Amino acid sequence: MAVGSLLASWCLGLIVLGWGQLFFPLASTDFGIRLAVGHGATFIVRRVDESSVAFHNGLRSGDEIDPSSTTYAERVRLLSGSPAGYAIAVRARHPGHSWRVVTVRAMQGPVFPLDAHGDIGTLLQDLAEPVTITIVCVVAGLLVLRRPSVMTAALALSAAGPAFALATIVQFSWLPDGLYAIVAFVILWLLSDLPIYALLVFVTRFPSPPSTASARLRMHVGDALFLVAAATFAVAARWEPLPYAAWPALYAIVEPIGFLVVLAFAVATLNDAHGQARQRIAWTIAGIVVNALTFELHNLLFGVVPSARTGGIGPLLINFSSLGAAMMFLALGYAVLRQRVLDVGFVIDRSLVYAVITSLAAIAISVMDWLSGKVLSGTRLVLVLEALVTVAFGLALNWIHARVDEIVGVVLFRRRRAMARKAENAIEAMRGASSAEQLDAMLSDIATTMDLLPAAVYRQRANETVFRRVAITGKGIIPHEISVDHPLARGIGKERAGVLVGDLAETDAEIGPFPSTAFAVSIASQRDFFGFAVYGAHSNGRILDPDEAGFLRQMAAAAAEVFQFLETQRWRERAMALERLVASAGK
Repeated sequence: MAVGSLLASWCLGLIVLGWGQLFFPLASTDFGIRLAVGHGATFIVRRVDESSVAFHNGLRSGDEIDPSSTTYAERVRLLSGSPAGYAIAVRARHPGHSWRVVTVRAMQGPVFPLDAHGDIGTLLQDLAEPVTITIVCVVAGLLVLRRPSVMTAALALSAAGPAFALATIVQFSWLPDGLYAIVAFVILWLLSDLPIYALLVFVTRFPSPPSTASARLRMHVGDALFLVAAATFAVAARWEPLPYAAWPALYAIVEPIGFLVVLAFAVATLNDAHGQARQRIAWTIAGIVVNALTFELHNLLFGVVPSARTGGIGPLLINFSSLGAAMMFLALGYAVLRQRVLDVGFVIDRSLVYAVITSLAAIAISVMDWLSGKVLSGTRLVLVLEALVTVAFGLALNWIHARVDEIVGVVLFRRRRAMARKAENAIEAMRGASSAEQLDAMLSDIATTMDLLPAAVYRQRANETVFRRVAITGKGIIPHEISVDHPLARGIGKERAGVLVGDLAETDAEIGPFPSTAFAVSIASQRDFFGFAVYGAHSNGRILDPDEAGFLRQMAAAAAEVFQFLETQRWRERAMALERLVASAGK
């Protein structure tokens, strides 16, 4: 849990920095100059603000600056910004002239966000990036908090992809140069293209750790490529004279290659996957493709076509491409959370029911208020009638809820309600079972009615250290017996209300042949634990919704009651047989 909290804190920090780059005033302070890469190891001044100290000291557009005259921290400050008044002495010269020392000083920056962004429209356009960072980091944070691992740690690192390095670095410019240089290096390194290659670590382990030799080899190759990329970007972060600009060929090559390699590894993982895992990987691949396309579109518009930033639909396309970076995480969140949290149909069902009830209440009170205003205006009887209507509606709420629930179910969720009736009938039939074997078969056969295949029932005999399979429905890899030390056997004894199998172990590998989306429910009374049943997900990959899980719990509880009754009856018969044996021996 500590690791998960630490990774979630990283995601939270990215969100804070993402919004900080929009609202923190230093994000818009600079030295009044714009730099580009010149010939050899020099910078070229592209623009000089005429109100800046640099212009006053004679620096002009087209001048050259010697980067060796500045420290690492000063070079980053020249690009990103610094607190107002911070001064840097640089060696500069006009073309064809000798070098001289010129002092540049950070200008006074704006105090409020609107001062930095001009107007509300521009500010709203600039919201695209922090909104993207928020979406990405919320999804990644939930996943790492839920199941911390190498896989989710790589996902947390890839969540840094949408953040702008220089806009993030400037928020630490108040630090002294020594600390600032370290922080700047780390941010330039982590927020480069490294998040793209972090996806290699993720896709080779998603949705579960590799179990075949080829999959493990692919995982090790992906890890090695990530480490090579990490070393490469570390070198670039430290020694590239003008970050992200001096070595353009490096980024022009590694960015598309990174996405292509990640996509190739994801497709290879998809080919090895089956069933529900295949569906989840397919969603992830779709997100990677959209992310790659929008990422390259953003780079094209923002870097290659500078005029797109201000003209026509350019700003709209840039914002769209920024938001596109969130598509992979939204697809990933859907692929993972749809397997573990709620069924969408269930959410719609409940939302409609409560929306209708709320609307009826509002209509009833509004109509009463209107009628009272028209007919009984100015009398105290109005308050009495409104109170009576409100109380009557409250008393009738349960009846209204049942009727609305029934109507919504019949109109929109006919199949779900039909299955519920069959499950209720099965529960009723179970109470009349005459043997343990009949109960086992009923618990297993209900899986066919509810489309939850395969399913199996396990019970433990006296003095045995294993749970033996006593009934099975459908086809699948279902073991004949399970040790009492297996995570499923241990966990289900504690989670007697029923639980997803994947929630009973730290890793999917620990739960063996059972899919993580299977649902396990214990067959137990308050005193005795008779065994448990395991049900697969629906044939379309959807897990049980809360109603379906409730039916299975009711069946398990009913089965436990009957098991208790049969056990009591068995002991009573044995006692009576013993009494008869003693009586016959006495004669």
